[in-house]
Parts: sequence; C-alpha cells; structure tokens
Amino acid sequence: MADAQNNTRPLSGIRPHSAAEIRLRTQALEIQHAMKQREKEREKEDQRLDTAINASDVRSKKIIEELEDLSHDLYDQYDQALAAFINENYDQAIKTVQAMFDMMKDDGGNDLEKQVNKRGGRVYDFSDPVDEQFAQLLDPKFKVASFSFAPHYGPLFLQSQAYQQKDEMDKALKTIDEAITWDPYDGDTLVSRAGMLIDMDREREGAQALEESYAFLTTPTALGHYHFFRGTYLIHKGNTPLGAAHLVLERDFVDDEVTSSGDRLLYGLDHIFNRPGQFSSMESKEARRKLRRAKEHVEPAHLAKRALIQALREMVEAQDQEMIDDLTERYQALFTGEKDKKELGNVLAGRLDNA
Repeated sequence: MADAQNNTRPLSGIRPHSAAEIRLRTQALEIQHAMKQREKEREKEDQRLDTAINASDVRSKKIIEELEDLSHDLYDQYDQALAAFINENYDQAIKTVQAMFDMMKDDGGNDLEKQVNKRGGRVYDFSDPVDEQFAQLLDPKFKVASFSFAPHYGPLFLQSQAYQQKDEMDKALKTIDEAITWDPYDGDTLVSRAGMLIDMDREREGAQALEESYAFLTTPTALGHYHFFRGTYLIHKGNTPLGAAHLVLERDFVDDEVTSSGDRLLYGLDHIFNRPGQFSSMESKEARRKLRRAKEHVEPAHLAKRALIQALREMVEAQDQEMIDDLTERYQALFTGEKDKKELGNVLAGRLDNA
C-alpha cells in the first residue's frame, strides 16, 4: 500500500492538469463577466473622451468626435467576437478581433489616440476598477487619465481564450501576454497565464508565474484557480499531502453550483492510495493548518486587500451601487475576520479612518 503521508514520488494514474477541464470550468464565468462589463465600458469611454483634452479647442473637439465614432464601431466588433466565442465559433472570434484591430489602424485610431495621450507615462486598458488601484499603488508615473480609448485588453484576452480552445497554445500564450501589457494587474488573467504554462508542460515557469500572480488575486475565482494549479503542481512533483491541502482550499472559492475540479482529483487520490476519504474528506480548517505550517499561501495578499478597499471606497464616493455590490461581495468572500468586517463597514459608511 502506498504511503500517502510521506509520499514524495510523482503520482501515476492521474493527470493533474487537464487542459479541457481547466478551460471548461472557467469559460462560462469569464464570458459572462465580459458581457456584463460591456455597457459600462461604452459609457466610460465616452466620459474619458469628454475629459481627455480641452474640448473648447476646435481641433480637440474634432479628435473627440472621431474617436467616439470609432470607439463605438470597435465595441460593436468586440460584441460580435464575444458572440462568436459563446457560440463556440472560435475561428470567427479570432478573425473578428483581428478585424477590429485592423479597423483601428486603418481608420487612424492609433494616431488619434497618440494625440490624446500626450501626457507621458503608460497607457492602460483596465478590465477591473481594482486594477487601476494597483497601478496607483505600484506605478509612480501613473496618471488617472492614462487610458486607452479603444478596447485592447478584452479582445486580446478573448482571442487568447479562443486560441486555447483550438489547442494553439503558442498563439494563446503570445496573445495573453499582449493582453497583459494593457492590464498587467488583472489577477484572473495572470493566474490563467500561469495555468496555461503548466498546461504546456512548462511547469517551472508556470509555478513561478503562479507565485508572482498571488499579490493581484482579488476574486474568489482567481484564488480558487491559484489553489487548483498550485495543488496539482505539488502533486505532480510528488508532494501529495500539501498538494491535496491546496485542492481542499479550492472548495472555499468555487461557486456552490459548480463541481470543484479539485474534488475529482481528491477522490482520485483516495483511490490511488486505497485510503477512502483520507483526502476527499479533509476539512478546510485542517488544510489551512497544513498550508500555514508549510508557509504556503492561505490568506489573500495585503496588497490585494489595499487595492480592493480603495476601489470600493471610490465606488462609494461615486455612488455606483452595482460596482459597490460587486466589490463588497468579493471582499466578503476573501476577508472574513472581524477586523476585515469592521473595515468594510467603515468604507461602506463613507468613513475614511481606515484609509
């Protein structure tokens, strides 16, 4: 009988990182989130254009009008690409995204953006208001108005997912790297890239990318993916007990209506070691104790909390109730201590004593 507690050999009989499994479990949520953000992005683009440059200048007004028209056309193309992806027409999704960028180039959008963005510093296309807070915390040259007026991150990420569905992994990796240049702080994207590297059997790179992503994980989904990928990596390397503890923790961040991928692997471990329930029945409290003792990540990063709180504070100030609800739900899923609850209450009440 195999010794599960002291086993340090690579497992046989189980593939810890199935490409199909990983993709299917994330696809629906990612696309749903993208569709939800579409209408908000349109409104924000118009607002950014209205305040980008001095609108009293005739030349400035003309640039703004041209960019507004082009921006709406580009977002229409993006919507078509999303629809193609949802319908599993991945070739069409890829072609539509490329056509969108061709339109941007051919219609002079790139030149117009350069005229608007003469502020210096990096230009971003954030996918999440929390990512803007990361930029303010980490980029000393960040300017609040340093945004792209056309969609870049979303279409590139979508194109990457389409390539991944087609098993064109080199193209998928190249495209997700391009997306990250526009939003380098999106935790979901960073952890997806790490999983992609692991899926390509570039495990050392994937493990390093996974650790580097941890500071930016501000959604339950991203943290669930982290523990799944970290757990499967450790199991594949032979550290079964510690890897299993990560898989148990994935349950804490998976929607109740979704079967945890980690659960299936835990049942597989029970079978391999002929120890019914040894892994699959492990409690979250025990898993956390094991991981803390091994100095593995358990609680979300302090930097992630700072960015999430600051984003929530700005949404409270702006009275954006939909975003307040979304960020509050995320915060409550990640930070459950009494001090965390008190800090959240202060922010929602508009108090700044915990800034």
